[in-house]
Amino acid sequence: MKRKSFTKIYLHQIKTLFPIFGKKERQYLKGFEETVQDYADDHPIQSTGDLINEFGTPQEVVNSYIDQADVDYLSRKIKKNTFIKRIIFVVAFCFLIFLGFYAVLIYKDYLSAKNAHITKEEIIIEYEGPGNEE
Repeated sequence: MKRKSFTKIYLHQIKTLFPIFGKKERQYLKGFEETVQDYADDHPIQSTGDLINEFGTPQEVVNSYIDQADVDYLSRKIKKNTFIKRIIFVVAFCFLIFLGFYAVLIYKDYLSAKNAHITKEEIIIEYEGPGNEE
């Protein structure tokens, strides 16, 4: 594996651990990525373990960011993300309920249409010929 892929894996692991991902987090990750790339250019990297030994585990990196970040900023962003997720959940739930009712209506229409169509036809032919006089 190339050293670039080890840095990509390491940075992806860090990115996935962020509880929120806003402008400040992108700026932090961009600076951290440049630092990791500079280190990778200067040192031979055989695995992600080399990066973990130098910079720490992905959890430690994210924890250090959270420790030095503004608490008000983080709480506002988390509340906003929670609110957005709840709105999306409510909209999705309402949409599913709507689809359920719509499916029931379509099924009722199908049944009424099925009963309205002639599925068999009975033809009675009466013969009035000689010998069949009434």
